[in-house]
Amino acid sequence: MLLNIKKITRHIKETGNKELPPYFPPPVYFSLDGAVSFAILLSNEDTHEWFYSSFIQLAFYNQCMDRPTVHPLTIYPMRLINPKLKEIAIFQKRTLLFEDTMSFSRNNLMDNIIQWINNDYYVLSRINVAMLPKARHFNPSRNYIHGVCCIGYNDTLKTLKIVDFDHKGELSMLDVSYENFIDAFFSSDDKRVILSQMQKDIDYKINLEFIKEQIYEYVNSIDSNRRHSFIVPSTIPDYSWGLSVYEKLISFIDFRFYSTKYNHIDYRPFYALYEHKLLMMGRLQYLALHSLIDVSTLDFNEYQKIVAKAERIRMLVLKYNSSKEPSIIQRTKLYIIELHDLEKIFLQQMLRWF
Repeated sequence: MLLNIKKITRHIKETGNKELPPYFPPPVYFSLDGAVSFAILLSNEDTHEWFYSSFIQLAFYNQCMDRPTVHPLTIYPMRLINPKLKEIAIFQKRTLLFEDTMSFSRNNLMDNIIQWINNDYYVLSRINVAMLPKARHFNPSRNYIHGVCCIGYNDTLKTLKIVDFDHKGELSMLDVSYENFIDAFFSSDDKRVILSQMQKDIDYKINLEFIKEQIYEYVNSIDSNRRHSFIVPSTIPDYSWGLSVYEKLISFIDFRFYSTKYNHIDYRPFYALYEHKLLMMGRLQYLALHSLIDVSTLDFNEYQKIVAKAERIRMLVLKYNSSKEPSIIQRTKLYIIELHDLEKIFLQQMLRWF
């Protein structure tokens, strides 16, 4: 998955209308928070070499088995970074605003959002998306609180443009009426707003040594948090790392399969696993394209097999959830073991190249 600068939408600024440029669609979907972060960060092409230098490690939350709202698997350091430091200050300036300091009201919310966007701030907030007709979780009879990102507005039509999942479950840029957004904002108990603005004059070059260190930690299941405590809290919940996550995924499948409480297997960690392989493929393609890796020493077709195996696993989970056919469980676990072995061989070979 090579990043494509053509996916950075044009900056539009006209009287009564403005859209900030997201990178869309972003390269990661398993987490909306992660997708929004990448949509903002990668809108600046100068961050792309940092992107290829990072997000190699996997972390599995060992206490997730009976916590359905928690993401079991994350592409480190996504979802583990302290929100106050999130996305590393050299790329992004963030300002956290609370209701008691801003005195948000139905009369001033839109004026504030428009002013922030006019000053090149992406506006992130947690709202009740069940009140948004175009959103995936639209259902006025209940509440569904999660984060969205406002990237533009049209004051003539009285609409905001936000990043969220649409009614098909696809990440989209949705046009939402001012009125609906105000209703959704004030029906949420979490009335914080995060303003995110890209830093200018970013100078980051791809770091081969950092890539090597992360691959080594991944292959040897080393806790990467120990080395990155400057951006991640020094104490985080119990996680497994790198290749050890495959054993945890098998245990996760068994827990859900034999549980009388759940009638499905959470799809999110298996989609995260698949996206992790796509990111590595893009990284390899980028390194080869810029002659930073000797393509004669690595067989890209072998890594494509890894991507295909990960995709097969996620599709089997979906198939099981719809059919409840027990034989699919055993096939899925077998593919997970095979994927572990294929990836270990490939990455060990890659470490020898470094």
